[in-house]
Amino acid sequence: MAINVLSQQELSRLEQHGLHTADIAVRPLKQAITNQAFLLTCSDGKQYVFKRLNSQLRTAQQRVAEHNIHQYAASINLSPTLLAYDNQYALQAFQAGQTLAEANLSTEDK
Repeated sequence: MAINVLSQQELSRLEQHGLHTADIAVRPLKQAITNQAFLLTCSDGKQYVFKRLNSQLRTAQQRVAEHNIHQYAASINLSPTLLAYDNQYALQAFQAGQTLAEANLSTEDK
């Protein structure tokens, strides 16, 4: 269990959303490009993605646009619903799937 990768403030935020941090395993996700992302696995098997947002790469206006895009993608079932979001972090349910690789795309998609 790598719970020490999250700060006490971040753990408190998770508790506010009903996640009991004593029962959570934390694993960094390497695919994140601009933010630090972690897979949270609860003892009941539920999984979440916790993103520590990089405030130096996005303006407040860009973060609002990013949030709106996430909300829209969730509304059409392209992305899990955001459970929590502010200028420092995002929390959403984990949705298992494959990453897009260029080899998986047809020439019409490129």
